[in-house]
Amino acid sequence: MKKIVFQYKYEFLLILISLIFIKSLSYLLQLDIQSIIYLDSGSYYESAENVYYYYRGHNLRPMVLALIHGIPFLFTNSAMEVYASTYYINLFCWIGSTLIIYKIAQHYISDKKAFFLSILNLIIIGNVISVFHMLSENIFIFFIVLSFYFYHLFRIKSKTLYLALFLSVVVISMLIRPGAKFFALFILLFFIKDIIKYYKTKSFYLLYFSFFLVFIQCAGIKYQFGNFTISYIDSVTYYNYLGSKAMCYKNDVEYSQFNNQRGKYLFSLGYEESKVEVFNDMKNQLKGNKINLLKAYSDDLYENSTTGNIILNDVVNIKSTSYFESIKSSLYNFTIYSNVFLTITGILLSLFTLLLLYKDKFVVIISAFISYTFLTSGVSCGQGDRFHIVFFPFILLLLAINIQYFRSKKRSKLFV
Repeated sequence: MKKIVFQYKYEFLLILISLIFIKSLSYLLQLDIQSIIYLDSGSYYESAENVYYYYRGHNLRPMVLALIHGIPFLFTNSAMEVYASTYYINLFCWIGSTLIIYKIAQHYISDKKAFFLSILNLIIIGNVISVFHMLSENIFIFFIVLSFYFYHLFRIKSKTLYLALFLSVVVISMLIRPGAKFFALFILLFFIKDIIKYYKTKSFYLLYFSFFLVFIQCAGIKYQFGNFTISYIDSVTYYNYLGSKAMCYKNDVEYSQFNNQRGKYLFSLGYEESKVEVFNDMKNQLKGNKINLLKAYSDDLYENSTTGNIILNDVVNIKSTSYFESIKSSLYNFTIYSNVFLTITGILLSLFTLLLLYKDKFVVIISAFISYTFLTSGVSCGQGDRFHIVFFPFILLLLAINIQYFRSKKRSKLFV
């Protein structure tokens, strides 16, 4: 037992530090007794309930995320217990992501440096806070980090099983967050030569199974709601946020997320009608309102890069402790500054590393994920740092890669 603990001492330390940190944060901010349930959480709960009780899909939330969120339904039918149990699912994913980051970083830098680098994942307060809510951030991050770890293993061991697992998990990530579909398509195209090379191997049945899951999702939505699509969330998000803000600029009126007449109109339509309405709106705005559309998109990117964590901002002092407001205010300001710093760092570091190591496929997929997540966040607004915290953990992987690169360059110069 002692040998195992010593062998995996950094992994055990990461778990211990993570648990102490989240418990301390929970105590100081009373996170475990807050009664806030967000609208998004409500739709996540509804989708999980649909899968486990009614064996049907949801118009906005895909089935894999619903299956994960609904695990507590196997043990209870209490809504509050299901919401509360989400904490353990998110906690597993949050700590799991940290451990996987450590295992990948370990390949590039020393175990000790990889350990301290992984601890930096704790400063992404938004991800820590979201552990207490039925949301998708930590689950999605875990799936992407896990997929990258499988590719990392493929590069080291050259086993097609790991390549198949990498591609399969990326495809399945679309059924966690539908917005990942274009990133998944990019990955499939980027690795098309490998797919053609290994498509007959038994391990690639995993990839075909992931395609089958996506087909089932799309077919189910077609059967229930009328359109062969993963989800209607992308249409709703564009229409209610980016499209609405662009029209507000055009009509010189103030955009309001909570008093959005366009949103009310869209939800008054049938699902097939709404899809047509969104398509026509986008086409018309690209033709006759592209300047305001670009202005709205730029404004969304700026807002998502310079605002703090909305969940942290919403917590209330239930126990009336004297230190609560000062800690909450300090941490909220920290999420603002860290959002600005990490967004700029993430974009610049991904571009720099890509220029430096453009032949390294691992660098390409990490940089592509960071850039893709940043650029697609411009479709929505009013979510604080929620969109950007998804790519922050991946900055740590790029840091490890850069440390290893410049250390090797420095060593090579010693022998010149």
